[in-house]
Amino acid sequence: MQDTPAKTPWHLWLVGVFDYVINIAWGPAYLASAGFTPEQMAHYQAMPLWMMSVWAVGVFSAFAASIALLRRRALAAPVFWLSLAAFGISVAYNPLLTNGAAILGRQMNITSAVIAALLLLFALYARAQARRGVLR
Repeated sequence: MQDTPAKTPWHLWLVGVFDYVINIAWGPAYLASAGFTPEQMAHYQAMPLWMMSVWAVGVFSAFAASIALLRRRALAAPVFWLSLAAFGISVAYNPLLTNGAAILGRQMNITSAVIAALLLLFALYARAQARRGVLR
């Protein structure tokens, strides 16, 4: 008898974009519920459109790459690299173009480092799987 793999629950596809979408939809109310200070909320609300676009590219390309990886598509690796590049731009924005590093504090630096490390690992993993022929 052959085991049938469990189907991926629909809600797992949505987890990666929740923070971005809720932040855009609810704005300050969401940030306040997440424990942001008034200064931190003002920083996010003052973010220029180009930076919001970079953030969107990072979030949605990571989401698309995850779907591609689950579907065993070789496209996952370059799309993870795109997400990592967009994330790098968004991380550089705070200390280079604003005083956001001081406003957001140490916790955001730790969170950013973890996100960057995970994106790098996902990109390397997808590339390795593509080279092995697991992804097509």
